[in-house]
Amino acid sequence: MDARKKDSGRRPPTMKDIADELGISASTVSRILSGKIGARKGELVTKVKEAAKRLNFQTNSVARSLRTSKTQLIGIIVPNIGDDYFARVLAGIEEVANGHGYNLIICQSNESVEKERQLIQTLSAINVEGILISPSAQTTEMDYLERAEANGIEVVIFDRVFSHTKFANIGYQDFHDAFELGTYLIKTGCERMLYVGISESLLNDGERLRGYNRALEKADLTPCDTLFVQDIFKAQERLKLGLAELPYDCIVCYNDMVAVEVLNFLEAKGKRVPQDISVCGFDNRAICEYTTPKLTSVDHSMGKMGKLAAKALFDRLIKDEEAGSVRLVGKLVVRESTR
Repeated sequence: MDARKKDSGRRPPTMKDIADELGISASTVSRILSGKIGARKGELVTKVKEAAKRLNFQTNSVARSLRTSKTQLIGIIVPNIGDDYFARVLAGIEEVANGHGYNLIICQSNESVEKERQLIQTLSAINVEGILISPSAQTTEMDYLERAEANGIEVVIFDRVFSHTKFANIGYQDFHDAFELGTYLIKTGCERMLYVGISESLLNDGERLRGYNRALEKADLTPCDTLFVQDIFKAQERLKLGLAELPYDCIVCYNDMVAVEVLNFLEAKGKRVPQDISVCGFDNRAICEYTTPKLTSVDHSMGKMGKLAAKALFDRLIKDEEAGSVRLVGKLVVRESTR
């Protein structure tokens, strides 16, 4: 008989198989593998885990969730999984989640509030224990998150935070960071600024604009003109429509990806950066070192944000502690795109 066919017909190993091999009860194996028996029976715990590994035993997470009402699942919703910013945040989240024995279900909203609502419903239906979410650019209300919480799901908002919500939120001190960057730009001789954002409804977008305007106000200069591109993938079209003329000596951008689009737009217009116009971004992504010229930005620790967001969630899930809101401070990184 073909060995492969024989193997394919074998049933998966069970806790009883482990118990029979070691001469103990299946209930003892169950308690050890679920963590209910630990250091006080160290030698037995080691033998059970070694046998489980040798027999290629896999815990049935579905059956376990039915018994304990715990799925060990966390849902994560971000606007764009392909964005390296969120990739670095997710790495921080995963490190913390793995330490607690939880698995992640990662979803993207594609900047659509309707898709976001559908994802919340789907994650709720599969009984995730918690949701970490960076809201879409269209999101203005949190009603669907409140319904998820009412169903026993813990929620933490990160990156794109809201001031009018009861949920714990982890973000940056955007006003402070933009004020510091704006102050630096003014010292280099910039007087007329354009702010290119994503959406007027995003709190951190508005806070960055407010920070730049405060720096201009302190220097007795005119506030920023504004342009919101809405969709980063259509930024070039929006820039061409909104910037027929360029009476500016500096363009400050919501993030580095918007700044890259601005650099490409200015190159096509024959403008020199920074000789004619300074350009700066936000987040200090890896791409800042590879643009021409290299991009001035505000460094944000994305991995740290991910860890803090996950910690806030697990404080609620495991310790039943109230999770507070946190604002991280960025650091200005000056490169070649500013004077």
